[in-house]
Amino acid sequence: MEEQFPIKKVMDDQGNLIDSSYEEKIDEELVRTMYYNMLRIRTFDRKAINLQRQGRIGTYPPFEGQEASQVGSALALKDGDWMFPTYRDHGATLTFGADMVRTFLYWNGRHEGVVPPKGKNIFPAAVPIATQIPHATGTAWLKSEKGQRISH
Repeated sequence: MEEQFPIKKVMDDQGNLIDSSYEEKIDEELVRTMYYNMLRIRTFDRKAINLQRQGRIGTYPPFEGQEASQVGSALALKDGDWMFPTYRDHGATLTFGADMVRTFLYWNGRHEGVVPPKGKNIFPAAVPIATQIPHATGTAWLKSEKGQRISH
């Protein structure tokens, strides 16, 4: 499996850059943006867990420990791209531009919570496992038929 999908390591375990080809791509502004968003969504996650334990919001799936993957994937998207989140991807949706208040409304069972900000293509989070895949596939198929940009 490693031959088909080799692991590319850019940093060592201490956070030092080991692949100099990324030196110009990872500047201080990008690092600050990534760190800010990881801290922001971890704070959101912890607040949501507390609200859920108090009975002030409904079911809530925490994502602590997944901040880097959510922030990194969301920051890789461009304007006009689509996001099809799973039930634990609200950190990515927040990074991509979703509103925190609306996200709390979603986890409190309110339909207003699935309305994305103007200009953002964020599909409502799919709670059942893998149900976002047919939605993403269908959208990509329709966009490709119309000659529009497709992102993963």
